[in-house]
Amino acid sequence: MVKIKAEKNFRDRITKKLIEARTVVEADEKRLELLKKNKIKYEIVEEAKGDSILNGNVSEVIERLVDLDNVQVTELIEEEKSGKARKGVLEHLESLLAE
Repeated sequence: MVKIKAEKNFRDRITKKLIEARTVVEADEKRLELLKKNKIKYEIVEEAKGDSILNGNVSEVIERLVDLDNVQVTELIEEEKSGKARKGVLEHLESLLAE
């Protein structure tokens, strides 16, 4: 599985939903084959090093902090403390441990 951006709109073969051009989507081998077959150019999107669930402002980060186990929450607390150490993010993470 890779992440791609297609240069043209295309329809998802499973959901039948329209995927707009330049939208980042995951692509398996079958999707890549179909794009090539339909002559739709695409580029593979590399995830930048340092991409983290903690990137963004406090409200964006809190929205992404779902379905995490205690080990993951503890690791994120350490990562946040060694980085931006934002009070709102740390309080939310600590509240997740208390649940």
